[in-house]
Amino acid sequence: LGRALENLGDIDRQSIAGAISTGTHGTGLGFGGLATQVTGLWLITANGETHFCSATENPELFAAARVSLGTLGVISRVRVRTVPRFRLELQQHKESVTDVLAKLPQTLAEHRHFEFFYFPHTDVAQTKYSNPTEAEPTTGWKDLLNDLVMENLAFKGLSEISRRVPGAPIPVAKTCGAALSSRTKISDSYRVFAVPRLVKFNEMEYCLPLEAFADAFQALKTLIATQRLAVHFPIECRFGRGDDIWLSPAYGRDSAYIAVHQYQGMPYHDYFRQAEQIFLVHGGRPHWGKMHDLRAADFAGLYPHWDAFGGMRARLDPQGVFLSPYLQRLLQPVTEGSERGAVAGA
Repeated sequence: LGRALENLGDIDRQSIAGAISTGTHGTGLGFGGLATQVTGLWLITANGETHFCSATENPELFAAARVSLGTLGVISRVRVRTVPRFRLELQQHKESVTDVLAKLPQTLAEHRHFEFFYFPHTDVAQTKYSNPTEAEPTTGWKDLLNDLVMENLAFKGLSEISRRVPGAPIPVAKTCGAALSSRTKISDSYRVFAVPRLVKFNEMEYCLPLEAFADAFQALKTLIATQRLAVHFPIECRFGRGDDIWLSPAYGRDSAYIAVHQYQGMPYHDYFRQAEQIFLVHGGRPHWGKMHDLRAADFAGLYPHWDAFGGMRARLDPQGVFLSPYLQRLLQPVTEGSERGAVAGA
């Protein structure tokens, strides 16, 4: 139809209801998450009634329902703000992470979309700058080679070595950092935003106040180096505009997102636990669709509208029809004598 979404995440496998309900986001300080592009939605509640909400009609429900974890009802229709179809030019470089941090405010101001991947045990970052362009798309085997072979098949092979060979993750991380190179890709926006992800992994991502990003990142970098953690998977760092959605991790503040990963089959609990403590010290809120170890009592202090959301959920679904066992652990207060449990995935 000649239209596009103004921003997308880096994968596009989710349903649109799932993507907005868990706070899925892309990168670019001028843009909020996918839920901020929603201008209206229709919600079927537990008693079978359909409710429409927007910024002007049922605005409180709209503020709650856009990121609701599926707990308020079934989203049956979504009205989304679109923009004219556009192309992006992606410039990808190998840079010193020290330099990336030093120039970060300027970079965020000058580029529509920016993100970087830091390779543990190195000073190397893979930076990605994406800006609109009228230039003709680039096509051919080089893009295919990079997207499928280098960033997926070759990396999967190195990840298997890290999993199977003791002591391999640190040299693998250094090898990956050393192998990075620059490239430019021009394509339709959605082809630049979302890329193939064929390597499976466990992931935890936290959303932090933008001003806390540098200190939190340095603390994480130091943790990995001083404890010589067996981590080779790059750390993904993205940025976004604050919003007014009650349970959005970016509620009320411009934000930075730090995502830590560990290859499938490799131990991740201790790494994620220590990283989570760093993020929490710096005011972090976890991504709803990824791993974390928080419960209702923790969220009450992170979200100003947490109690209001709980009250709305109780009114719309008094019998808990939409509460899965995981959501019960996540949203209901911990009773005396119960245990918090290990890191949980949504």
